[in-house]
Amino acid sequence: MATGAASPKCFPPSNSNDSTYSLDKWDLSIGLVIYRMPVVMQSISKVEKRFSGMCTEKAEQVSLKSDYEL
Repeated sequence: MATGAASPKCFPPSNSNDSTYSLDKWDLSIGLVIYRMPVVMQSISKVEKRFSGMCTEKAEQVSLKSDYEL
């Protein structure tokens, strides 16, 4: 270990004569991973499909197109 680097507290320090070190104290680190399952939805209805198509068509009509897109 480099000089001045902190040693882990769960192992005795390199200088075992250090009176400030206590074996009954521990530092505990915990990692937690939470995974959220994706929401499953029913398929869209005829009305929703029709509305989506109308919105897409309207968006294409009012969009600003370049010369190469025309």
